[in-house]
Amino acid sequence: MAAAGNASDQSGGGSSSSSAVPASPAALAEDWVFGYGSIMNNLSRQGTASGEQAAAESHVLLVRLKADLGLLRCWNFRSPTGFTACGLRERKAPEETSSAVCGVLFAVGGAMAAFDDRERGYDRRQVHLEDFDLSTVGSQEPEQSMLVEQFRQACRNAEPQKQPRLWLYVPKASSQQAPSEDFPICQTYVDTVLLGCLAWGGRALAQEWIATTWGWSPYFLNDAPLSRRPWLHRQRHAEIDELLAQHSQWTRFSERRHPEEFAAHWTAGLRGMWGVPPRNGNFVGREEALRQLDEMLHCSRGDEACGVTVIEATGLGGVGKTQLAVEYCHRHYSASDVKRRSYGLVMWLRAESADSIAAGFRDLAVDSGISVKDMKNEEIVSEMRSRLYRTSCPWLLVFDNVEDRAVVDAYMPRGGFASGHILVTTREHFHGSNRISLDCFSSEESMQFLTRAAGHHTPGLASEASAAHARQLADALGHLPLALAMAAAYMSNSDVSYAEYLQRLRSSDSTAILSIDRQKLLGYPMGFAESLGLSLQRMSQEEEKESCGCVLASELLSCLAFLSPDGITKTLVRCLVKEQHETSSEADGRHLSLQVWSLHKVAFLVFVISIIGSGILRFKIGWRLVELKRRVAFAVAAIFAIAIAARKGYDFSILGSAQTPLSISGTLAERAGDQRQSRVDVSTEADRLWMLLKRYSLLAVQDKTHGSMHRLLQQLLRSTQDEGKAAASIASCVLSLKTSWAFDPADTSTWPETGKQLDHVKVIGQHLDHFLSSAGAGDLAATCASRLQLALGQAAELFTEAALYLSMALSRFDEANALLEIARRVHTARCPGSPRRSSMLSNAALARILHTQGQVARYRGLHEEA
Repeated sequence: MAAAGNASDQSGGGSSSSSAVPASPAALAEDWVFGYGSIMNNLSRQGTASGEQAAAESHVLLVRLKADLGLLRCWNFRSPTGFTACGLRERKAPEETSSAVCGVLFAVGGAMAAFDDRERGYDRRQVHLEDFDLSTVGSQEPEQSMLVEQFRQACRNAEPQKQPRLWLYVPKASSQQAPSEDFPICQTYVDTVLLGCLAWGGRALAQEWIATTWGWSPYFLNDAPLSRRPWLHRQRHAEIDELLAQHSQWTRFSERRHPEEFAAHWTAGLRGMWGVPPRNGNFVGREEALRQLDEMLHCSRGDEACGVTVIEATGLGGVGKTQLAVEYCHRHYSASDVKRRSYGLVMWLRAESADSIAAGFRDLAVDSGISVKDMKNEEIVSEMRSRLYRTSCPWLLVFDNVEDRAVVDAYMPRGGFASGHILVTTREHFHGSNRISLDCFSSEESMQFLTRAAGHHTPGLASEASAAHARQLADALGHLPLALAMAAAYMSNSDVSYAEYLQRLRSSDSTAILSIDRQKLLGYPMGFAESLGLSLQRMSQEEEKESCGCVLASELLSCLAFLSPDGITKTLVRCLVKEQHETSSEADGRHLSLQVWSLHKVAFLVFVISIIGSGILRFKIGWRLVELKRRVAFAVAAIFAIAIAARKGYDFSILGSAQTPLSISGTLAERAGDQRQSRVDVSTEADRLWMLLKRYSLLAVQDKTHGSMHRLLQQLLRSTQDEGKAAASIASCVLSLKTSWAFDPADTSTWPETGKQLDHVKVIGQHLDHFLSSAGAGDLAATCASRLQLALGQAAELFTEAALYLSMALSRFDEANALLEIARRVHTARCPGSPRRSSMLSNAALARILHTQGQVARYRGLHEEA
């Protein structure tokens, strides 16, 4: 059972009296508990109760649980605090010989609730007096024998309904596991138990307890304070260590380690490949770059920059930096260290931001068997860095797609780690780093890649004409690996030849994509945009052909362009699909409502003008020619009403050729019915779009649930959207994220999911802030027909809560303050012509932002500013 703490001197703990077991059966205690672990320690047990209950249990009976009950004491209970304690279990293996379980039987003077709370993770089971052996245990004093005899006599004389209830605690099945690196056997717990044994039964009871406890493990941690000077904090340490050493083969005492030795020993065995993307079967060329990379990672230790290599490329993206790193990892990983210059441990972390690095370290720690519950990100990173520093296994750590070197520096292991290497892929040139600059493919490498990636879907390159077309295609795409990969995916999916693809590329009418100014793509080749235009066009044609779905893939891509390129989940896609569908439904509903309202206005004008016209005719013509008067008045009224409505811009196409008011109502009802029928299941629609984007290589999916878009693709999609479209896309992103946002400061179980959404919230915040600052009053007036105004209030609230999460969970105060500043600017933004919010609501929203700024300052220790 779990220890309550370190034991104190119990030299007087074995004294006894007859108060717990009176001679009178009527006064016999109702509940008794059999303790076989830390609860044998008097101070540990008394710490559970107080007052009369503690006084009533101040004396115990030394007993044994009989062997024929089939239970063994072993190290099998995983305490929530991170160590393994003793428990009982049934015998499993033939070599587990039957033996009685020594322990103490003590009276509980009050309710059992206090002990049930102490023994959380255990089940309380009732046993009977005949299950115990009440003969002499250990070197107990005569008083103990007298107490045992009094107890036996009291039970014999008690009436059946007044027989004492005997209990013991057994670990729940969910808590039963052997010791491990993260749940070791702790010396302080062993000390607590053996001090109780020495106090109640002397060395004989302590030796019996050691010998009848199964499951001793090499995961044995000497966790005592200042463990190398045990006389300062461990009572009777010499006697306890001597007892453990006498049974060293059983207790694994020789393998007990001090904290720093324990961590280093078990980290040394850490091996494997973690987080590395699958090897690209179409990888070609780059042999010289791989050779240079290997040489720089294994250069002499005299070079200060050795061990940290930055891979850079002339293009900002799509040139193959990540693929080069993936190939290097797979080539140089070896679980057995038989290869020269190999690594037994290879780890891969996304490094676009501090959040993604911290999340990667957390996931790595979990998969390495480290319990990260209630640990801050800084503590987890520190633990992993220290383990990497101490391990003797050659390791390689990859930081992929670094955007800020200062951020990565905070996560790099320090010191002279002889066996560790760090590989960084980035688009920037950092000073003082070893560097490999990647350029686009050579002509030969492009030909090799096209042959391997799309050759089996196209006519071979044997003919000179086919080879010439392939070479022309590579030239047209600028030999950019990503553009070549997307072209190969198109040819593979569409089963077209190099000549056909090249012809379509040259004659493509995707003007919205191909007319983009080269400067907007920050130096990316135009060839990529042309290839992307074909993929988007092909995808749109397929959607038109199938005529399914209420949300177009292009609309989804327009939204995804304003979010983080990584961490795109099915849940996020479903939220965006739902938001897009609701937006289109509301727009259609508003259109129908406006047309119906316009018809009402026309009818009203006809009625008013006819009344006026009738009066004029009655005055001018008199009461004769009544029928003619009515017809002329109605005709004149209708002409005036239609002229006025036409001047207002009303579209009469809904009326058809000769519709009556009844048939118009029927048409509107039919349209509304068609709208309802067009609604499809959101999950099904999201799956269709996910499959479509994946098919055309617009979304790279690695683990079936998470996908990523290339940054060039996002930048290209953003640059094609006008102000109105961009406003609608941003609004959809904000409202979708707000719908799925579940952060609760008081509930830490919501924090992991919040962390997965954080990058998206930060990115959309930057785009919304840039949009509001760059759009003029006229642009805003034009775009406010969208849901942007609704999204502004939601965005301010979302950014405020995200800032609170950044400060509370991640301690990233500068980022939190930056997000709060965006929230304030968004809060004050208002579309021209939109209704003003009430001052009370507006002030409350602003107060929430300012209050969160105060919280961030307080968490940072800036109390005066807070």
